[in-house]
Amino acid sequence: GGLALTGLQSGIVIDMGGTTSDIALVRQGRPVMAAEGAQIGSWRTGIRSIKIQTVGLGGDSLIRHHKNTHLVIGPRRAAPLSWAAGRYPQVLEQLELLLQAERKHTVSLAEFFYRVDKPGKHSSESLTCQEQRILDALAAGPLSLQNLADKTGSTIYNMKTERLEQQERIMRCGLTPTDIMHLTGDYPAWQRKAAEIGADIMALQLSVTREDLVAEVQNKVKEMLGSAIIEMLLDHEYSEDPGQGLSGVVGLGRTLLRQHMQPDGQDRFLQPEMACAVPLIGLGAPIHLFLPTVARFMRTTINIPRHAAVANAVGAITGQVMATAEVLIKPRYAVSGITGYDGFSKARTCHFETHDHAVAWAREQAEQEARRAAAERGAKQADVQLSVDRRDAAIAAVRNETDPVRPQSAAPVYLETVVQAKAIGRIDLAWL
Repeated sequence: GGLALTGLQSGIVIDMGGTTSDIALVRQGRPVMAAEGAQIGSWRTGIRSIKIQTVGLGGDSLIRHHKNTHLVIGPRRAAPLSWAAGRYPQVLEQLELLLQAERKHTVSLAEFFYRVDKPGKHSSESLTCQEQRILDALAAGPLSLQNLADKTGSTIYNMKTERLEQQERIMRCGLTPTDIMHLTGDYPAWQRKAAEIGADIMALQLSVTREDLVAEVQNKVKEMLGSAIIEMLLDHEYSEDPGQGLSGVVGLGRTLLRQHMQPDGQDRFLQPEMACAVPLIGLGAPIHLFLPTVARFMRTTINIPRHAAVANAVGAITGQVMATAEVLIKPRYAVSGITGYDGFSKARTCHFETHDHAVAWAREQAEQEARRAAAERGAKQADVQLSVDRRDAAIAAVRNETDPVRPQSAAPVYLETVVQAKAIGRIDLAWL
């Protein structure tokens, strides 16, 4: 979708949604692939896929404070206070009482819970006594963390809501970047007053003004987004070099980005620079608020298309299908050496006397299988790229009887040949 809307063929695509931000590399119209799988946080999927890094950062990421010292954004998702107050008037009433109390606490107090499950959808047999009390207490409407603890005879430290949230029986709401966008006027969709009170309560916990809190949240989001992009690029460029300690470099990049956003960021003796060779392509409704700062720091251009908020829908229509197929060729060895070759495709096995005949057959089989797979995914017309990879094994040097000082090298041993076909084509809309 990003390529279709911008007309670019290469770049770094950043899609910022409600729960996560996804980052992908594109070169010459094709996504860069990762043999070790996509990265989600610090985890690798282990399945060959498009090279994507996912970070728990979006418009609905929960904003908390850590023991009244600093902000933490995500990866937990929450419904924005501005949205919740528009749907449930009692949320605004409870927020006002929390602000009037002017209570400081090591736990973020301006968080609420409400029921989302439907009667009869879940069995109550597996619920603990506390979980059942939580559901009963929320039957009349949303409650703040403290009010929920009081109604269930518990404390805010002993509230076990995680399992009910995972089962989607209850939903958490709290201060989010979407609420901050209500305060700046960038997204005035719901109840601004709830966002103001939620921000004031958070500012009280951190002993800062509301304006300082807004600036800190904006900078924190930019820092997290920029750090994820830097980590993605470093991993792509240097991951095959075992001598590189990338964690320290990523940390340095994060520090430099933070300094870049500070008012005195340019008044330093040391001004390291980081340059990105391709443009940043921003997608998602809130991306225009955060990505320009990252692009300036990385000294690259930025392209946010007019319809960035619906790029995923555009991509579903204009995107390309890619299907791959591999055919394996194995030698048949005897005492005298190689006596023939066996070809293994997905559908059949054939025997050949020469390697050239085996490769010709493998190329034909791989192309047919790749085209068939692409057609099954909706691409009736596809271009096919073929590659032939011969694999040999190096043999350790052997003793040279005529010159013991210089070992005699042995010829490499042929192991196999892998023929791969990659079919790429656009989806035929009539197929949909």
